[in-house]
Amino acid sequence: METQSAPSLVLTSDIPGRGGASLTHISTNENEIQILLACGASREQAFDDFWVINIDRKTYTAQNCSRLKMKESDGFLPRNSMAGVYDQERDRVVFFGGQDPDNEHNDLYVLDLKTPELKHIDYLDGHIAPPPRNSHTLTLSSDGKSAYLFGGANSGGPLKDLYKLDLESLRFKQLKIIDSECPLPQAEMHTCQLLNDNQLLVLGGRGIFAGQTLEQTACQNSILSIDLSEGENQGKVSNFGALPADLCCHVSALVDNEFLILYGGTNGLRFFDSVLRYSIKDKKWTLMTKIPPSCKSSRFFQDGRISSASVQVAGECIVIFGGSSIENDCNDFLILPIAHLREDANFSEINEIM
Repeated sequence: METQSAPSLVLTSDIPGRGGASLTHISTNENEIQILLACGASREQAFDDFWVINIDRKTYTAQNCSRLKMKESDGFLPRNSMAGVYDQERDRVVFFGGQDPDNEHNDLYVLDLKTPELKHIDYLDGHIAPPPRNSHTLTLSSDGKSAYLFGGANSGGPLKDLYKLDLESLRFKQLKIIDSECPLPQAEMHTCQLLNDNQLLVLGGRGIFAGQTLEQTACQNSILSIDLSEGENQGKVSNFGALPADLCCHVSALVDNEFLILYGGTNGLRFFDSVLRYSIKDKKWTLMTKIPPSCKSSRFFQDGRISSASVQVAGECIVIFGGSSIENDCNDFLILPIAHLREDANFSEINEIM
């Protein structure tokens, strides 16, 4: 029986800088957290690489990484702005869509982490195949059995559609959207978070409303909620709140169903470099003014970033990677401890917009 040698460990600085990558949390042991970094693009090229990042649980620093050597890639092309979720029950990562320099994709790929091997999943006759797209979101359900695909864009412009992906059968089901009372924009470059198991929060993004032309596409400052519960209200959109500025290309996280966390992004005029926190109870934004000790020298607070990648390790930290500043495609990490984000003393009133 053929055995595979373990991938060699290298410094995380060996990862080429990029924006539009995908991050997923794949494992945690006593000493380390492992994050999978997939694809993305720099100003010069799109990537088809996959890296396992090892993060020290005591210091919350990225220690080293290894590039996966695929046994099989099944036609996978370099791309950026795809989305992925970790299927813990089957120890695999499911990816959808993205774009390369020539095309948008609606392909579904599964990465078996044990092999490792990429497998293309065919859409069979009668199965729903969402349109090609990039800059969409794929949000894992609370029970880990499904994921919600929302929005994105393709050559026809931003999209406003919602699908539920069963992670066992790998089949999509389209869900209705009811937004007659609270219009939901066709949106890309937004983020989504799942609140209380049944509300999909859509934060910002770049989009248009019904009746507008593509020339009117603009960054949004809305936080809208889509009801995911079973019954007559499924798909109903309601207003949840507002961002402190029009914003797209940012990253976000939801902590303890109490706080929304934002970093970076742009309003079309400038790149932002701040961490913001929204109290769902108080409906109030504050600015992180006390930096975690492990992040003191981070360039994330010196260079505004767009199109960074992020993932939350529940109860432990938020991991943010790379992105693009005005001058550079970046390859560094910002790792924010959840304990730090919970403390009111680390945040202050916002006097200037980010």
